[in-house]
Amino acid sequence: KENFFAYVDFSFFGSKDIAYILPKNTDYNLKYITSILNSKLIYYWLYYKGKRKGEVLELYAKPLSEIPIKQSNNQDLFVGLHDCLIKTNNKQEFEYLILKLNLMVYKLYNLAYEECKIIDINIEKIFPKTFMSAWI
Repeated sequence: KENFFAYVDFSFFGSKDIAYILPKNTDYNLKYITSILNSKLIYYWLYYKGKRKGEVLELYAKPLSEIPIKQSNNQDLFVGLHDCLIKTNNKQEFEYLILKLNLMVYKLYNLAYEECKIIDINIEKIFPKTFMSAWI
């Protein structure tokens, strides 16, 4: 289960199953926001705070507008990671970059290791608590 949010810098027409997020605040880079929206943390948040039809998330304006996007002084790191994700054609590299994105988001939101384990049940297999404690 994943989020699928995209950033585009060109005009296009989409169906009614697309939600458009437009900048209201220049303090946030849209690629930064896109990166955070595609994290496991935000999927978890939408799963429990948003609307669902069975296991499928329904992404309407209300839950999307209430997502807590945290300000960061390191938005460029997220933007760079976003650009790398878009450019890669390698599945292993893509999975590594997604893992890195999720770790960066956990750190940004100051999550404890135990909280990370609730959101990502596989994190314990990937990173032991000692590693995560030092990193997060």
